[in-house]
Amino acid sequence: MNAITVFEISNESISMVVGYNVDAEKSAIIYDEKRYYEKLFKNDIFLNPENVLSEIKDMIDNAAKKSVVINKQLVFFSLVPTKIIGKETSSITASSSGTDDQTAKITNSDILNLFNMAYNQKVSEPNYKIVEVVRTLYRDDKSHVFYRLPLNEVSKTAEMVYSYYCIPEVTFNAINDLFKLLDIRIRKITLKNIAIFERIKMDSNSPKKYILVDTFKTTTNISFCNLNTIYDYKIIDFGLSNLINEFSLKFGISEEVAKNILFTYGYDPRDYNFKVYVGEYTNKEGKVSKIYQSDVNKSIVNFIKTFTTKLLEIKTSVTSENVNYIFVGVISHVPGIEKFIKDKDTSNIMMFYKNINVAFKNNAQIGPLCVIDMQSMYAEYLNLEKKNNVAEPRFLLNRGE
Repeated sequence: MNAITVFEISNESISMVVGYNVDAEKSAIIYDEKRYYEKLFKNDIFLNPENVLSEIKDMIDNAAKKSVVINKQLVFFSLVPTKIIGKETSSITASSSGTDDQTAKITNSDILNLFNMAYNQKVSEPNYKIVEVVRTLYRDDKSHVFYRLPLNEVSKTAEMVYSYYCIPEVTFNAINDLFKLLDIRIRKITLKNIAIFERIKMDSNSPKKYILVDTFKTTTNISFCNLNTIYDYKIIDFGLSNLINEFSLKFGISEEVAKNILFTYGYDPRDYNFKVYVGEYTNKEGKVSKIYQSDVNKSIVNFIKTFTTKLLEIKTSVTSENVNYIFVGVISHVPGIEKFIKDKDTSNIMMFYKNINVAFKNNAQIGPLCVIDMQSMYAEYLNLEKKNNVAEPRFLLNRGE
């Protein structure tokens, strides 16, 4: 099995994951590394491309020290965008194979042609580049609708209705130019939220409508999803650093100490016959005082109240429907926070999507994992294996109703 390498870059982190797809449900991870930074992007390009290049080189070297050598022909890139434009209900039509009404059938190459045409179309937004195409449905020349591949259907034409997603062209070029210096040709640039969305769509128990909430240190990215597309995307300036900073300032301790206490003890609502000691600090009078579990709980409660208020404001600005929430990202690193959110919000089903791969107990690498899980999506383009002779990415298929 050919292992693939996925690099993922957000405004505050760089990840490298090497692995391969085992089956439709999971992937095997050979190597992973993640590094955090203050800020990597400015005006849609790398703030310091030389530093980013040096960091990626160092990560590749670290993998090589453990006898993990990346295949430069199988490198993918997952971007956590600072800007994204999505368009729905675009359609494109291609002629099918055959010479007359009886022999004209929709073939594998017709489907691939539709995708190629979609990726190469001109977009109305100036200076933006299409990086993802997510199909909604197909139609034949009789207006029959297909939610799965209409292979071998008798039809003179094949139509695909789809959504496309764009990022600034300067970002697209900056990524490719960076990896060219490493003699690496990126096979595909995808978006982290698209990769997670497509992976969730594979699970039979996933909701048909939900809000995907991806938390970072300083921001939270919010994707509004239905069965077939991400129909809106928002970013709010609020993340886990708000919790860490508040706790740090409250007790006059360093952010690193605050982070360790919060991540070690988390939210624990259990009643004890004694105060649970978790740390200490020096007060204004110079006396050493203790920090208790109740202090941790109070800070987390305040953070979640503010966090959920901001989420609700964004949600109501986009939709009035009662939808599910799916949380990924660093918020799930705080022990007990999942239970607190579920206990406090009974109007919606809230879930933390972190069991994609049992090799990871948190979802810090959930984006690259989803790309690896979806490796078969790219099989046609990489000329690897063609499962069932189907060119269309497998994970673009609907689960069905």
